[in-house]
Amino acid sequence: MLKLHHFLSFLPTLRRYLAKDLDYTKEQQVYNIMGAFVYARTKKFQELGSWNEKYWLWWEDVDLCKTAKNKGVKIMYTPKTKVIHHEGKSFEQVATPAKQWRFIKGMLRYFSIHHTIYEVLLLALIVPISMGLAYLSTVLNIKPRPQSKV
Repeated sequence: MLKLHHFLSFLPTLRRYLAKDLDYTKEQQVYNIMGAFVYARTKKFQELGSWNEKYWLWWEDVDLCKTAKNKGVKIMYTPKTKVIHHEGKSFEQVATPAKQWRFIKGMLRYFSIHHTIYEVLLLALIVPISMGLAYLSTVLNIKPRPQSKV
């Protein structure tokens, strides 16, 4: 939310969380997958509750993966399928503060479902800083860098 991953991605915990060292040549179990492309059996997808429509854009994939993990379902990455994902292209015309606000709303919803009220409140305290940084990046014309390799 504060975009610190751009500056602190050398930290082992953050590298692991962001899957920076993921070997894209081998099939493996992962914690999350990107919502841009999800391959699942219809029955299993429905058992997990499908996409939670309370999320508008971001975090529905993280929510689905968390639900799957909680139910003992493995989340797998496979290099057998190739997908072209033009990351962020649909949102290029939307101002950074508007994008950030949508991201924050999804994050707060996710945390309110999967975390304690104390964690939600802590996150809420950071929102003004996050929005301030979003406005600053607009003023300084700083463009976000793509995060994924797929």
